[in-house]
Amino acid sequence: MEEAREAHAAARGLAAVLLAGNAYRAAAAKHYGLDVVGSHAVTYLDAYGPMPQARLAQLMGLTSGGVTGVVDRLERAEVARRASDPQDRRRHRVELTEQAAALIAQAREGVVSVFAVFDPAVVATLAETLPLLAARLNERSAELSR
Repeated sequence: MEEAREAHAAARGLAAVLLAGNAYRAAAAKHYGLDVVGSHAVTYLDAYGPMPQARLAQLMGLTSGGVTGVVDRLERAEVARRASDPQDRRRHRVELTEQAAALIAQAREGVVSVFAVFDPAVVATLAETLPLLAARLNERSAELSR
């Protein structure tokens, strides 16, 4: 019974972290001159690298028209660009610019500073556990999508 109670407490804690992350994303996006959807796109491109617009649309749950608008806005903000796919020059992919790399580094430092208040052992545990949690959430997402 205690394990179930702790799992529920952990789930509530995760929900609080996700909500705080959403608030941080909105504030950071505004600070860096992006909209929230654009900041999501930048996060995917940072995590997975350059990709075709269709793949970005799939990851973000957008239509092809929807992602076109997002990429157009990111190009105007000079944080992403469309480039020829090196494997198939007939195709284009979306990639981040050097300006985006600088913005991502600044935003990441803001998140890193949050961990300064924690004991280093806690930070080490989080560094080990959070990627495992992310992988399990991705698995669960895939299960729900079937």
